[in-house]
Amino acid sequence: MEKISGGKLLRVRIDFDKKINNVQIIGDFFAHPEDCIGLIEEKFIDLPLDFENESQIKLLNEFILENNYQIIGFSIENLIELIKRALEK
Repeated sequence: MEKISGGKLLRVRIDFDKKINNVQIIGDFFAHPEDCIGLIEEKFIDLPLDFENESQIKLLNEFILENNYQIIGFSIENLIELIKRALEK
């Protein structure tokens, strides 16, 4: 779990082999609608471990805007950074 700017806690659980099999996003943030977090988690499934940060950030931000989702407490950049660090361990 990591404290990000603004004091919120964010944690990711990742199952991976040669690609990302599953991602779970956990923390003290708010999302509306609540199920949008699960839909964001699904966007990581089958990605290669060396996915390109900027293109994934752009894809996720567009997905959030197109669907009028709201996430309060972390940015997609925070999430990508945390996932990349978890994949390095």
